[in-house]
Amino acid sequence: MLTRLLLFIPRLFVGAQRFTMPRGFRRDWVLSEEDFASTVRVGGHKPVQGLIEQLRSLYLALVEKVGETGSIAVCSPCKREGRSTAIVNLAITMAHDTGRNVTILDLDLADPDQAELLEIPLAPGFTDFRSGDRVTDYLALTSHPGLTLLHAGAPTPDAVKDLQSGRLEEVLEQLREMGHFVIVDTPAALGNVDARIIAERVSGVATLVKLGKTKRSDLAPYYRAYRDLPLLGAICNYHEAWIPRWLQRFL
Repeated sequence: MLTRLLLFIPRLFVGAQRFTMPRGFRRDWVLSEEDFASTVRVGGHKPVQGLIEQLRSLYLALVEKVGETGSIAVCSPCKREGRSTAIVNLAITMAHDTGRNVTILDLDLADPDQAELLEIPLAPGFTDFRSGDRVTDYLALTSHPGLTLLHAGAPTPDAVKDLQSGRLEEVLEQLREMGHFVIVDTPAALGNVDARIIAERVSGVATLVKLGKTKRSDLAPYYRAYRDLPLLGAICNYHEAWIPRWLQRFL
C-alpha cells in the first residue's frame, strides 16, 4: 500500500498529460498498423488500445498549444525513462489518425536510436545538413504513411557547436513551411547543455517522467533550469494502475 501511495504522489504534482504503457511493453515495442485495427476503444481492459487513446489525447493537447505546424521537444531529466519510445509511438499515432505530415528529429546526437526503433537504415541527417541544403533531401521515409525521420547524422565531436550554428533553426523553419509537425528527441536534460539549447529553439517543451523511477531530486533542478521556457506539461510514463481490471472498464 505504501508503494502504491508513493507512485500516486507524482501525479498530484505533475498534473498534465500521461499515458499508460501496458505490462510487458518493451523498450523496442513500436505500435503497428495491427494495433490500430481493433474497434475496441475503451481504455483499461485493452492495454494497447488504452495506450493509443492516451496518445490521442496527448497529441490533440499539443497541437492545440503549438499549432498544426509547431515543433515540440520531449525532454526527460535522466536517461532510460522511455523518452524515445514515447516519441515514436506519439508520432505514429498522430500521423495515422490525422493524415498530417509528422517528422521526428533525432537530436540525441551522442546516442541516437530512432532509426533502430523505426527499423530503417542509417542515412545522412542533421549533422550533415549545411546552410542552403533542402531538408527534404535528408528526410527518411518510414513504413508509416505521413511519418518521416531526420536522422542525427554522422557523429560529431562538438554537438553544442552544431546545435548553435543556426542549422537547427533553418531545419525547423523549412519543416514548418512544408506543413510538418516536428517532434524532437533530445538527450537527457540534467548534466547536458544540448537539451537546453534545443528547448530554446522549439515551440514548446513536453517533460517526460517515468513514474516509479524519476526522482523528485531530479525533477526539482530540471524545472528550475527550464522554468523560463514554454513548458507544455508532463507525460507520465510507465504508470500501471492498481485498480482491478474488471473495475477499469467502468471508469
